[in-house]
Amino acid sequence: MSSIQIRKIVDTRYRVRLRPINLPCISLTFSSLDEAEKWIEEHEQKYIEDPETYQRWIQANRKSIKEKGIFHVHIPFENI
Repeated sequence: MSSIQIRKIVDTRYRVRLRPINLPCISLTFSSLDEAEKWIEEHEQKYIEDPETYQRWIQANRKSIKEKGIFHVHIPFENI
């Protein structure tokens, strides 16, 4: 299950949280709602199907993910 939370501090950002049942939560923060929705469509099922591999992929690609405009990436390290 995923959700999008609007966060307004200085500018508007959108936090996506993937919280599937019996799997660790992953959260990412985007600058636009369109990017957040697109990311959910592309990645939610991949995470549910193979969470360990997907968490490793996010960790390995953390720098390139941030270069694409994703401001914050949180994954639970103890579960990798």
